[in-house]
This record gives sequence, structure tokens and C-alpha cells, in this order.
Amino acid sequence: MPNATNTPAALTDWRSLLGNAQVLDGAQAQQAYGADTTGVRRTLAGALRPTDAEQISEIVRIAARHRQPLYPISTGNNWGYGGALPARDDCVILDLSGLKRILHFDAELGVVTVQPGVTQAMLADFLDQGGHPFLVPVTGAGPHCSLLGNALERGYGITPETDHFGAVSDLEAILADGTRYRSALREAGGEDIARLFRWGIGPYSAGLFTQSNFGIVTQVSIQLARRPDGVCALLFSLKDDSLLETAVERVRTILQRLPGVVGGINLMNQHRVLAMTAPFPADRLDAHGLIPPEVLREMGRDYHVFPWTGFGTLYGSKGLIAAARREIRQALKGIASRLLFLSPSNAKTLAGLASLLPGAFGQRLGKTAATLGRSLELVAGRPNETALPLCYWRHPRGMGEGPLNPARDGCGLRWYAPWCPCARPPSAPMSRWSGALRPSMALSH
Repeated sequence: MPNATNTPAALTDWRSLLGNAQVLDGAQAQQAYGADTTGVRRTLAGALRPTDAEQISEIVRIAARHRQPLYPISTGNNWGYGGALPARDDCVILDLSGLKRILHFDAELGVVTVQPGVTQAMLADFLDQGGHPFLVPVTGAGPHCSLLGNALERGYGITPETDHFGAVSDLEAILADGTRYRSALREAGGEDIARLFRWGIGPYSAGLFTQSNFGIVTQVSIQLARRPDGVCALLFSLKDDSLLETAVERVRTILQRLPGVVGGINLMNQHRVLAMTAPFPADRLDAHGLIPPEVLREMGRDYHVFPWTGFGTLYGSKGLIAAARREIRQALKGIASRLLFLSPSNAKTLAGLASLLPGAFGQRLGKTAATLGRSLELVAGRPNETALPLCYWRHPRGMGEGPLNPARDGCGLRWYAPWCPCARPPSAPMSRWSGALRPSMALSH
């Protein structure tokens, strides 16, 4: 347990190291980091905002000397899983969002080394400016979320590299005594090889730093997926809940037969899709504050949203995608309604046409088509906020302007990510297979 009488002395030492502006006391930290979407409250002892990775070792040594617990965050945008809040009271938050450097990039092989504060948007801008044909490993959490943080929490996405820690080839961390952890290959002078070969030599220890408190990770190397010749979205509907079990079995078959071509398939219920497209019916709730089934059905009809929606992505050459489409049509035959295959350009055209339709029908269809278009940009490796509006569905003041921040804006959200068994074919690489079906646009980091 922390000794509270040592906290002021620790803050004094940290101010000498970082400067007054980079060290917050308890009250300032509470105001800056205390909000969360889950409703959990924590007492914070302070916060540190370093701008140089070389300061981390001494920060940790000061914490050890004063027996003051630290809680490192990357950007703190872990929506629905705790945000920036520590797991216990009286911690000092170590905010690493100021470490924003892209340290290295292999333009031929697509391996990028980033610090904790590098976000999806920053990497997208870097790739665009250099004309590099690689995809950002996006999530539904939005463009202002950390790549490193999501990978260390073993995050999951819907682009070809679905397993985000599976794409990490190397990392560097500061241990509890302030010493630096490097992989054996890097210690032996093989830094270039270490970025490319995740297993290195000797025991594999990098996995100890995921979902743990064994060290503070200050950089990771991530293998990016090359931008394919074609990206195509799969969209289908289920008319009835009774079709869900069969649909899961068919989806499993598709994933088994088309590894590396199908990036993932997300099955979303009517509530989930409507939360991204329709206003919340606050004036039509029942006595328990829930949406009555008949109102939900009516909203589904108005916005053309069925009880279940399947959304997936195909990557590859035109010929490969065409062959995969035939396989998928056969696999979903008899259960899927409105089975569509759309490219990002097709989706933009559809949204534009829908906006031209008159009246409320055109407005509702236009909103649904616009959401679809943004979702397609996301799976094409373009980070955006298309999934974040669901956090605001019941928010009385709406989303406001500027970047969305559910914790700051007082949204309530607890993310539940269930798993169900899904056998992995022996030929499928682990970096492109999740081993299970789970929500693939999770709002994390």
C-alpha cells in the first residue's frame, strides 16, 4: 500500500526532473483524468506528463524511492474499459501521450516503431505524406487513440492484421527499478532483425508486458499490412433472431475457408446499428426506461435496419475478391437478406444518391448510407469516429463539436466483449486469425 506522507516528496522530486508544468497535484489530476464512462471513481495522488522517453527511468526510480504507485497510460482513451483511471486509489498517473515520435519506419517491409502517444490519426498522416502503401491497424475507438496502448491490451481490429499484439515484433520497456528491457536480439546488436522477427532468440518474454504491470513500455514495433489492390465490404442482414445461430456457423465456415482474404466479420444487433444511425427515442420508452419491442421494430423499418446486421471486409486482388464473393454467397445462401458487396467508392455514391431523396425517408436512408460509407473508410485503414456516436445515443446534450471524448462529455459506456469458440485452420497465421468471434471494432485506447 502507498505511504501517503511520501507523495508530496515524490511530487517535489518529479517537479525537479520534469518542471512544474508537467507535474499535477491530486486535485489537478482529478480534474484532468477523473472522468470515466463506467461511473467508477478513483482518488488520484497526482499526474506526470513527460515529453522525453529518457525521463521515464528516473521517474520510476523516484516512485520506487518514495513507494508511490504509478499508473501509466498512453492516451487514456480506453472507452468502456476504464479510460485513464487506475485500478486502485492513490496512484500517480504517468501520462505518456506526450511521447509522440515515430522512431523508425521500414518503407519496404512496412514495420513502424512508435512511442505511446502516436495515435491512429498520426500514423495515417505519416503514411499519407510519404505515399506508403500500408494500412493503419484501426479500431472503432477513433483516430485519437494510441496504437501502442491498444496492442498492449491485446486489442482487436477488422483490417487484415486483426490481432494487434500479434503484429508487434519488438518492444522496449522500463522495469520497476528503472532499468531498461530490450529483447535479446537488440541487446546483441541485431536491432534491424529484432523489428522483423518477433520471436528473437531464447525465451520469448515480450508477452509479459501485455495486460500486466511488469514494466512501462516506451516503444513498440508493429508490422503493418500492405494496402491491397482491392478492398470490398460485405454487408448482409438477418430477418429474424432465430437465424443467428446458423449465421454464426456460416461465418465460422467463411473465416476458415478464406483466411487472409476476409479480415473479419462483425455481427451487430439492431440496437448497435441504430445507436450509430438514429436518434434515441427518449419520449417513447416504457416504464423501465427501455425501448419497447414495437418501437424498436418501427425504427428498424424506418432506417432499414434488420434484427441483425453482418459487416465484414475482403482484401486482395480483383480476381481474388471476385472468387471470395462467390464462396461467401454460397455460404450465406438461405439465411442472409440484402447481401451486398460494396467498395468505398460505391458507398460514397450510395450516400450521395440517398441524400437526394426527398422527405424524411431520404434523410433516414441518407444517414444509414453515410454511416456505411464511414465504416468502409475505417476498414480500408482510414481511422475515423464512425463507431463513437453509439456512446452518445442516450446523452441528452448530444455530441457537440470537435473530437469526440465520451469520458469528458459524461457518456455512460461499459464495453462487453464476449467470445465464442471458433476453430482455427492449421494453415491460418495467428497474426491474421483471432481464434474466436468477437466484436471487431471495439472502442479501446
